[in-house]
Amino acid sequence: MAYSSDKKVKILINTGAQNGQNGYSNLFVGQDDAGNRFFLQVEKSGENRVWMYKTRSWASLHTSTGDTKIDPKVDYSGFLDVAQPDFVSNADGLIPDVNITNDAGGRLKALTNPSGNTPVFSLFGDGITTNPFANGTTDSIYTPPVKATASGILASISEFFTQNPLTSLAIAAGIIIGGVWLYNNMDEGGKKKKKRRG
Repeated sequence: MAYSSDKKVKILINTGAQNGQNGYSNLFVGQDDAGNRFFLQVEKSGENRVWMYKTRSWASLHTSTGDTKIDPKVDYSGFLDVAQPDFVSNADGLIPDVNITNDAGGRLKALTNPSGNTPVFSLFGDGITTNPFANGTTDSIYTPPVKATASGILASISEFFTQNPLTSLAIAAGIIIGGVWLYNNMDEGGKKKKKRRG
């Protein structure tokens, strides 16, 4: 679908969170002009925070890997799974501010979630006053997944790899090449010894 700045979407409510590469991020449900629902999330883009569209397949994948949790009250089986709907401006899923109708002043976009314990269904888009996923039970205080953190020397190694991906690849390549060279030389040495004995 071709992008159109005239296509409007509204933010309904937060329904979960992701513990991603850049820390915790709340996951929201949005709805387009036609009534289609989908996930959206605040992500960093340089120094800015932007709204990003997420497909149903993305949600299924990330809940299965454990880095994302969505409140079980939310049945998202019918949510959009189109790669780039007409309110999304690029292949990465960017939803420009002009398409969002109810996040006045970036109120929700500016929120951070450093501890990962924002209650689900507690962050409403402007003009949204009811929880569309309520099922008669008390809304849970929701704690998204916490990635296991290594300690001691493992933590230092992990941090080094994270901060220096190219150097880490070079080190790994060096270890592999060194291992192959060592194996080949040991194998050739064994063959030479056998020849001397004959």
